[in-house]
Amino acid sequence: MLSNIVLIIDDDEDDRQMFAEALKEVNPAFTCKQAYDGIHALEHLEKTVLIPDIIFLDVNMPRMGGLECLKKIKEIPRLNKIPVVIYSTANTPELELMAHRYGAACFIKKPLHYNEIVNCIRTLITEYIN
Repeated sequence: MLSNIVLIIDDDEDDRQMFAEALKEVNPAFTCKQAYDGIHALEHLEKTVLIPDIIFLDVNMPRMGGLECLKKIKEIPRLNKIPVVIYSTANTPELELMAHRYGAACFIKKPLHYNEIVNCIRTLITEYIN
């Protein structure tokens, strides 16, 4: 059963806000939950009753980065089936391989422009949720 919740984990507040606006444009029925790093995200995920349908997770963040957070999410039985989309401005084959090894649904280069974000969200939600 879908919760209509999308979680964005990114230390850049502007990026989180742009993502939330783009998600609302793609599908106003979805609620965008936000976390500013991996530790904050895990604390939220451990407390919440309604788990997100999909997680968008930045790689480079302070305290706990995206790959470590992904690894921990995939170790928690009630969370490990959530598709996690890893994104980063750094797009190396090694980073992508590690993300997949830790259980990422996909790895994408961080979209820079609003229209790219809208198109990316639309594509990924259609692919992994609908």
